[in-house]
Amino acid sequence: MIITVNLPGKYKGSVRHTETQTVRTDISKPGAKKILLGDVNIVHNDRVESECYRKVEISAQVLSEWVNGKPPYFEKPRDWQRYTDAKKIAAYASLFDEGYGVDYAITE
Repeated sequence: MIITVNLPGKYKGSVRHTETQTVRTDISKPGAKKILLGDVNIVHNDRVESECYRKVEISAQVLSEWVNGKPPYFEKPRDWQRYTDAKKIAAYASLFDEGYGVDYAITE
């Protein structure tokens, strides 16, 4: 079985400053005469966030222990007995989640 743990992405590539925006600056106080300093061009950073993940390989022996062994701490033992093998594996795979999601695939 291979578990893919999604992690927060990281910025990739060099910074490319390509998109600009013109902003009119106003330093007047509310209700007073408008004092404009002029237009300011702002250059935006358009870095792309890369996908980041970690893959973990689980052996057949560990899978067997997950299915036939004791339930994880968050499952009730009486409910655990009624779960299918797939649901038991999904429960253990969810322990690898770090808040960004987990995918798993059983390989032969």
